[in-house]
Amino acid sequence: MHTRTRIINNKFCSVASAVICALSGTVNASDVKLIPMMEVGVYNINYTTPNTNDLVLESDGSVDDRVIQYKPSLAIDYKSKKLNVSSFVDYAATQHSNRGAQDTEHLSYSINSDLAIYEQALHWRGSVNRKYRVADSQLGAFSDEIVGSENLTGVMTMQQSLDFLLPNTRYINASAKLSLNKSEAQDDVELDEDVSNFSTSTFDTESKNLNLAFANGDRSAVDWVILMSHSKSDRAELSDYSASNFVFELGVPITQRFSWVADASINKNKIDNDQALSSGLTHKQWGTGLSWRFIRNSHLSILAYRSKTGEQEAREFIGGEFEWVMSSRSQLKLTADRNQFGENYGFNLNLRNRNLQASASYSEGIDINSQQSFSTGQLGSFVCPLGSATIDQCFLPQTLDYQLQAGEQWVTFNGRDIQLNDEVVNFKSGSFNLSYDNGRKLKLFAGYRLSEQESVEKQSSNNDRLSSSVSASVNYKVSAKSDLSLTTSISKNTYLGYQTVTAENPNGDRIDKNRSWALSFKSQLSPRLSTDLSYSYRQTDSNQAGRDTEDNRLTLIGRYVF
Repeated sequence: MHTRTRIINNKFCSVASAVICALSGTVNASDVKLIPMMEVGVYNINYTTPNTNDLVLESDGSVDDRVIQYKPSLAIDYKSKKLNVSSFVDYAATQHSNRGAQDTEHLSYSINSDLAIYEQALHWRGSVNRKYRVADSQLGAFSDEIVGSENLTGVMTMQQSLDFLLPNTRYINASAKLSLNKSEAQDDVELDEDVSNFSTSTFDTESKNLNLAFANGDRSAVDWVILMSHSKSDRAELSDYSASNFVFELGVPITQRFSWVADASINKNKIDNDQALSSGLTHKQWGTGLSWRFIRNSHLSILAYRSKTGEQEAREFIGGEFEWVMSSRSQLKLTADRNQFGENYGFNLNLRNRNLQASASYSEGIDINSQQSFSTGQLGSFVCPLGSATIDQCFLPQTLDYQLQAGEQWVTFNGRDIQLNDEVVNFKSGSFNLSYDNGRKLKLFAGYRLSEQESVEKQSSNNDRLSSSVSASVNYKVSAKSDLSLTTSISKNTYLGYQTVTAENPNGDRIDKNRSWALSFKSQLSPRLSTDLSYSYRQTDSNQAGRDTEDNRLTLIGRYVF
């Protein structure tokens, strides 16, 4: 185990020790909920893969394999007035009948805690997670513990934060958050450099973050907001990266509905040892205009701006913001201004009633992937039990500000596009999600996601990508003890400038088209025993020679809760 792995394991122990100390002397047996479970899965698979190695092949070049996977797991929940702790750990041992396939063992876990140090004003929150992910999407979007396990790598993430919220908001609103984030990918994957640009050293980052927010109090006639944030990221094999943001907004009433508004912002991004590049990542902007409040908590603001990026000449433009709060469950927000790369737009829509939620979002910015991976509570998310990500076990929250309870996690079924490469990137990301849950028999999800990223540092090849996906999930409760589920997805990943330019491929882009569907029937045979019978089909069609894959599998899984 190398030095940086020992460091993160020590920090994992510090989180666990803090929780144990907080619990010491106060925990009753009735306060702790233990859920041990044993899962055994049998997979009959026929697949084609570029990595044949010593696999026994059929006449058509495909592989027939029967796989047995044993997966014991344990969920632990503790909840009291001051402390909530949720944890989940599972160990998966996979055995193949095809003598050329490699048997594997994987250990995954998740620990989340929330300690109320002083009522609702001061909280300590901590989390440690370890899961297996595809080292690089170029290796195969469908790699998992059953097929393509050689493409997986263990990823450890840790976050500790101290959150403060001023209880008395009569004169001022104030909040602060101090956090330490850590992300590390293991170095146990041997990859073909001609296929993948993945390197574990580029996803080994420790970030320190400080966020401050101040706003006018409830009794103030003048509206004002001050937002400040600073992050410093120590990247193991890349230069350190820091980002600082300052935002000031002011609104002075002229009439009951109109106000004079002004705002200013400074966004600085610095890459150590690259002053020229860092200069171009600094953006300053200020403007003034009018705001019209057409209903309570809703407004339209139009401002004349002046902005400056690095040493470039200042530019003038018209921008603004439109925010419409239709109810406690529904809202719409649009923004238009500029950033380091030109015009910058933001969009968020959330429409919700008792059973149905429609959400859409679009954002642009500069960041590193490890920082984005810590964002939670995305629009269109379901709330699911910790350790589970199937729609039949999840529900749609009724409010926009839903707070996760012990043993819960956010899950968005159209996935996220986080690469294990921590270069600074300019990203654009948009999504649309439609979710339905009638609380009885039917749950639906449909989503579309589009993302684009361009490496700012250009430290590795093939890091500029365009991705899009469409996905859908349907779950129908056939009876009180059985569920029928159908899931499907279609995605396209374009790796810009990946290949040599030819007449057939004038841009030199590698294009992978992925599609999959799965039909599953789950049955609760007794209070402790359940089964899951499913059939799934997965296919990847790539314009790079030798990278097409196909996967047919029939699966039977049995679960027993002790």
